[in-house]
Amino acid sequence: MLAYTLMLAATSTGAYASVFVGLFLLMLPISLSRAGGWAGMGARLDAEFFDVGGIALAAPRRVGP
Repeated sequence: MLAYTLMLAATSTGAYASVFVGLFLLMLPISLSRAGGWAGMGARLDAEFFDVGGIALAAPRRVGP
């Protein structure tokens, strides 16, 4: 019974992962195309959106009193 549970968990995880990766590989080029490519995104967004070092590394600023 444990082997069946592990097999089911592994195959389900693999199926969900393949669907997610497939959707990502399909939607990323479409999204970039609709946004005008990297150049179009660069024209609309500030430079801080493209800063790799700014991804959740700094402590959040407090807002309010």
